Amino acid sequence: NQYAMDTNVFLISLPATLALLFKIGILIYARASGVHNRLTRLYLFFLFALSIQNIAEISHFYTLARPGAVPYLEFTVYYAAITVAIALLLHMALVLSYPAGHPRVRAAMIAIYLYAAAIEVLLLFTPWIIADLQRIGYTATRVPGPLYGAFEFYAIGGFLGTIGILTHGVWRQETSLQRVKTSL
Repeated sequence: NQYAMDTNVFLISLPATLALLFKIGILIYARASGVHNRLTRLYLFFLFALSIQNIAEISHFYTLARPGAVPYLEFTVYYAAITVAIALLLHMALVLSYPAGHPRVRAAMIAIYLYAAAIEVLLLFTPWIIADLQRIGYTATRVPGPLYGAFEFYAIGGFLGTIGILTHGVWRQETSLQRVKTSL
């Protein structure tokens, strides 16, 4: 029954749809607020990358509703968006934790963005990150390529690195306002 399938897809994609609507609300509010320093711009780019991820997730479920269809494009966009989001998250953590122009921060940012760019190139142009997809009911799963571990290292390292950078940043801030801002 086509109606039942559409209802199921709608219900399955509802969390991603609500997350996307929430992010759109934040983006609209931020646009109206007029406060746009370096940190808020990074945050808005981060939200935009996560919004792209939500769109890919929603599209993934609707693609799978078609018999025999496999969401190759959606998976690629999803992984590409999270790769960018992790780089932006690390960038925000570094901006919050260290003074502008710090030489180690500049070197760290170059390394982060170069690694992210390498992951993106491998993801978009080779089967080395994701070799294939396997359909499983209302979803699909990736078949890892030989360099999928490089993506896992990046993702896990990015999240743990963000926590470490922010924790270190809280302790080294000079004012209580900077400590609160970094801890939040």
